[in-house]
Amino acid sequence: MNQIKSDTGSIQHGVYYGREATKHTITADGKKLWGRPRAENDPVQNYNIGDTVAYQFDILVPSSFNGLTTQSSSQRYTSAAVMNFHQLGDTEPGVPFAMSLMGLNMRCSGHRSDGEWYQGIHRIVVPDEWTTWKIETKWSDGDDGWRKVYRNGELVWEQEGDTCVVDPRGAPHFRYGPQCGAWENRESNSLTFYYSNVVVEKMDTPEAPIAA
Repeated sequence: MNQIKSDTGSIQHGVYYGREATKHTITADGKKLWGRPRAENDPVQNYNIGDTVAYQFDILVPSSFNGLTTQSSSQRYTSAAVMNFHQLGDTEPGVPFAMSLMGLNMRCSGHRSDGEWYQGIHRIVVPDEWTTWKIETKWSDGDDGWRKVYRNGELVWEQEGDTCVVDPRGAPHFRYGPQCGAWENRESNSLTFYYSNVVVEKMDTPEAPIAA
């Protein structure tokens, strides 16, 4: 795994709730990378646009999570990223898909290749419970692309059409771990997620695209 070194040492290996896991923690005053504190892993990946890839991970949000990303001015939750697909380098729009917490709502969102912003599912996350997420994606900058999101084996969201921006260097990278750019109290806030059973693999026999 490749740690994105914005909060060195914040990702720790250990056992949590009976399984091997990594603990990812950021603090409001932590070192910033690309404008915000983050504690992400970037698994080694070598996929091309046109490939269909499955990304799976288990996540546990501890009961200590208490909406530390609320903005004091409006009391509305800002998003705390759980994972994202990121285009290589500075290709824009940079994030074609992400999953983030708004309070205890898990949200899918991202940008289409024309820069249009979209939002998808909102599912409640139960503190101190492991949840398995699987994302199947055909990477494409055209109409033949598609994406399906499963929660504990249940299909909860899907989209069709472009899933990335064309880039001869390859498909976007899967990154997992928290990042945040807004905090109610920058002196005391912290944010921790636990991850386990991370699997990234090319699909040899992908499912058919979503029917029109």
